Amino acid sequence: MQFKNILKVASALFLAVPSLANFSRDCDELNEKLIANVKKNLYEGENIEDFAPIQECSVTKKGKIDELYLVSKRLDEETVKDAILSNKDIVKLTYFVDDDFYQREQATYGKFPYIVSYLPKLEDLTLKYNYKLFYRGYYPLLEKSIDPACLSGKNLKTLTLDHIEINDDIIDRLSKTTIQTLNVISGDDKHGKWKHDQYYDDLKSLINKIPNITIDGITLINYGKYTGKCQKLEKTLKDNIKKNLRDDETVDEFITLRSCKLDKKGKITEMNLVSERNDQSTIEKVISQNSSSLTKLTYVIDNDFYQRDPAVYDDFPLNLDKLSKLEELTLKYNNEIFDHGDYFFEEREIDPSLLKNFSNGKLKVLTLDHIKFTDEIFKQITTIKSLEKLVIITGEDKPGVSHHDSIVNKFEDNNIRKDYGLKNFEEVIIDNESFSYDEN
Repeated sequence: MQFKNILKVASALFLAVPSLANFSRDCDELNEKLIANVKKNLYEGENIEDFAPIQECSVTKKGKIDELYLVSKRLDEETVKDAILSNKDIVKLTYFVDDDFYQREQATYGKFPYIVSYLPKLEDLTLKYNYKLFYRGYYPLLEKSIDPACLSGKNLKTLTLDHIEINDDIIDRLSKTTIQTLNVISGDDKHGKWKHDQYYDDLKSLINKIPNITIDGITLINYGKYTGKCQKLEKTLKDNIKKNLRDDETVDEFITLRSCKLDKKGKITEMNLVSERNDQSTIEKVISQNSSSLTKLTYVIDNDFYQRDPAVYDDFPLNLDKLSKLEELTLKYNNEIFDHGDYFFEEREIDPSLLKNFSNGKLKVLTLDHIKFTDEIFKQITTIKSLEKLVIITGEDKPGVSHHDSIVNKFEDNNIRKDYGLKNFEEVIIDNESFSYDEN
């Protein structure tokens, strides 16, 4: 067995650069042209292999480029614009401005060209930015502002903004587009303050215009869109919220049911529950009522820094062990602390017995998001024979002090498959750093 570090990323930004291999037809021609431009813009000591301008490229049956993943590191403005505008058949475009922290110089052309909106067939657009800053022991991943005109494509249906600044002008432009699916991956400001909560509030105004909005993996919910048992569940939770509101709080401030899906028989198979103003009995009741059908559950304790008081039920429900069909489980804790001029997200310790009854179950994917990864938790996880993937997102005890390295060492020092009999185990992801397992 080998423990292989296959990908190091931060918030899905850092990508392994492919070799300068040949592509097919128009892709190959474009790649050669872009590589020639990159070579002209390299700084002393830089290697062309580190600045591949195309990550992915595909063509239609006629050989025309319809999907393109373009990386702006050492491409200049004129070449970028020509590469985009000269390929009118592009349906899916990813444009990545990479100001990699480890480069000596930032991207030669560091803007997002508004000319992407000129592509007549463009339906799927991803704008990505990567810039890591060092600030008081932190490495915040900053966001990039863009010209709202970038989002003016007439046929645009799917948009991903990855570390792109969301402001009033962007929101106004989004409200006038044809976009049906919006995916936002937030970054930080220069002081390391995560922008997730701000965007979650700001983008609520678009809920009635863009059906599918996801922010850092959390889906905005348009009340009234649920049907059947999901609709009844939502009503139960909202009615319970009313009983537990604190002074000056309103029901609409708290969205307990972030997502809910039904199978063909009308049974609930997936739920994303957030504990803020619901009490223990209500939360455990809705879990119990769906214990025979749930295959995917996300449960969040949200003690949001911006709330005056923590969650009414400030714990993880003990009846999780009743979910016999569960295949994916996410346990998340959200509590931001201010200490000595810094903000950081702390971890929450849980009772390892929460995972005990999954040992003989069907659980394949387990995510522990800001959950303290103790030796007891590790021991319990190694008993889950069905487990295929483990995701760990660490927090901090105080600014700059996380448990990332110690957790990585724990998995490097243990042969998970052989020593614990987890024959299905394939991957562990620790703070977006992915490690794979094989039999060699």
